[in-house]
Amino acid sequence: MSALPEDPQTEPVEPEQTPEPTPEPEPEAEPEPGQAPGPAPEPEPLSEKEINKRIESLERERERHTKRVSEILQEESLDLVPCEACEPAIPGFHYPAAMYPAGSPQRALYELLSGGSDAQMQHPSRYVVCDTCNGFGQVLTGARNDMNRTIICPDCKAAGYHDLEAQRAQVVPLPQMQVTSGEYAPPTPPPADTDFLGRPKGHPNYGKMTTYLTPEELAIDQRDGFAV
Repeated sequence: MSALPEDPQTEPVEPEQTPEPTPEPEPEAEPEPGQAPGPAPEPEPLSEKEINKRIESLERERERHTKRVSEILQEESLDLVPCEACEPAIPGFHYPAAMYPAGSPQRALYELLSGGSDAQMQHPSRYVVCDTCNGFGQVLTGARNDMNRTIICPDCKAAGYHDLEAQRAQVVPLPQMQVTSGEYAPPTPPPADTDFLGRPKGHPNYGKMTTYLTPEELAIDQRDGFAV
């Protein structure tokens, strides 16, 4: 039997190509035992263009936030005050200090923020911290029991500070008893109108203790012969 004639219009079928396998990624090398991993790379600093883009985004968000707060509170938003402690580009709001209850921490804080340095408590130079107790009014004894762990500071008597003006007040020495040849002699009264160092009344350092004199005041005592 003869073979069937080939159809001249039939194209030969090409064999399908097998896709090449995708190479698998090589596994990262694991650190050896006892070897600490390397430091993480530091982030690159922002460029000037990126910084300006952030600032512009914050400005738009500030305007949107302010507008949205006004829409929600309506007329009540007219009483709001921009927060003095917030960054200008990241603002917050609060009501005036007088609208908070007296004695509340919010009122005290907002009065301080709105008043600036004028609302801060002052520290007169005449009052200085006690160096012995560091201002605590108590000192450690070294005892391990709670009852005697601390005692009142022997220098400031629990005050925690010293008053320089009070220490510069006139100090009157106690009269000394004088005994001559076994007989009692009355104490010699101090000269009139002089302090314990013999400085006359009216002297710039009259009645002041040398411990608390300034260098200029000590120079005056040395000049006038009253230096200890």
